[in-house]
Amino acid sequence: MNKSVDPSYAVEVIRDIPYGDAFVDYREGRGPFRARKLLLDAYVPVGAPGQRAALVLAFGGAFHRGSKEDDVRADETPRNTNTAAYAERFAARGYVCFSIDYRLTQEDPHPGFTPTMGPEPVPTSRIDVVRKILNLPPASSDMLKWAQEAAIDDIACAYRFVVGEAACFQLDPTRVAIGGYSAGGRIAVTAALAEAISPAAVVALSGVAAASIVDAFHASGRRKMPMFIAYGEHDLDYVGPGALAMAQRFTAARQSHQICMLPGQSHFYSAESEFADADGTMSTLETAMAQFLARNLSVESNP
Repeated sequence: MNKSVDPSYAVEVIRDIPYGDAFVDYREGRGPFRARKLLLDAYVPVGAPGQRAALVLAFGGAFHRGSKEDDVRADETPRNTNTAAYAERFAARGYVCFSIDYRLTQEDPHPGFTPTMGPEPVPTSRIDVVRKILNLPPASSDMLKWAQEAAIDDIACAYRFVVGEAACFQLDPTRVAIGGYSAGGRIAVTAALAEAISPAAVVALSGVAAASIVDAFHASGRRKMPMFIAYGEHDLDYVGPGALAMAQRFTAARQSHQICMLPGQSHFYSAESEFADADGTMSTLETAMAQFLARNLSVESNP
């Protein structure tokens, strides 16, 4: 086990649990659509006492690649920590963790019936690179928006499944957080702000929501949820500005949040990446995440 993991609990992994059905082969609404199962892997801390807190995580990959098992970009240096590895590490700390599958752009997913995307164009700096790597032609704006709407629906569905199966996993349904890396972080924070779900906290690693979505959430008067936002100093062109814009809006709305800029890091960074806390103490990303979750998913923090 990685030395950064708190080895309090052994971890049992239960793979390929169906959490919902979704439609693909949308073909601009012409149909007929094809249904496919959405799956997740559960990382369960063996012997951890119930009622346990939970963390639902979504992988990165520019909405075109990656999986619930693996989203490490071997072609990049340094390499990002696998989202599934975050699930295992935090399960070892006593959380019931879930690494989820969601629909990708090439599946031509049905965008669903709960639109969340604002008027802003979809950021494509990383998507364009990945489509070239995969030998795919340029995508239309509609195609990219439909794919993201579908993925946002999927993580909202995963959250509802986990809450609904709280007794099965011996967890507290009021202490379920969602999060993810890159594309997974983007869908997690957007679903938390714009879908009809109420996670106890959100962890967004280089994942940002459009300004119009943040503003609409605050105008709605919905219950605020704590946000953890991390990004690399040399992240994608839209991630750093987007993270700072979210933090500014959260500050103005008096919404609890924590933002961590990782010095010297690109879009691909490890859980061991270091940064300075507000008091100047050096910390790692994983440690900061653990402290954030401990503060916001404890029994005492329940509303």
